Amino acid sequence: MAYEKVASGGIFDLGVLSSYESYLSEGDQGLLELDLRTSVSQSIVSQLENQLKQAGVEDARVTTGSPKLKIYFKKGFPWLAIIVAIVLGLVVLAVLIVGWNLFKLVPDPLKIPAAGAVVILVLLAGLFIARRL
Repeated sequence: MAYEKVASGGIFDLGVLSSYESYLSEGDQGLLELDLRTSVSQSIVSQLENQLKQAGVEDARVTTGSPKLKIYFKKGFPWLAIIVAIVLGLVVLAVLIVGWNLFKLVPDPLKIPAAGAVVILVLLAGLFIARRL
C-alpha cells in the first residue's frame, strides 16, 4: 500500500501537527514518520506503542528503521493530538526528533486503473505521432 505525504516539518512544528487533522478523513489510515538523530531501543518503541493503545489510538503500530520511527494509526478519536502528546512525553524521543512527515494511505486499487489509463494514453499518443511522421 502506498502513502501520500500531506505535511512535514521540524521539531518546532510538532506542536502544530494537530492542525493537519483535516487532511485525513474519519477512518483513514495514516503514518507519522519521525526523523531521529539516532536509533531508539526496542523497549522505547514498545513503550510508545503501548501508551498509544492505552490512550485509545486505533490500529496503533510503531516500527523503527534506524534512524526513523514510524507510527501507523487510524484516524478516529483521539488521534493526532494524543500521538504528539505521548511522543513529546517520552523525553528520550523528544530530544532525538529532527523532523517529521505525515502521510495518508492511498488505496492501491485506485492506482492500478489510473496507471493503466496513463500507459494507454502514452501509447496512443506515440502511435498518433508516429503516423504523422
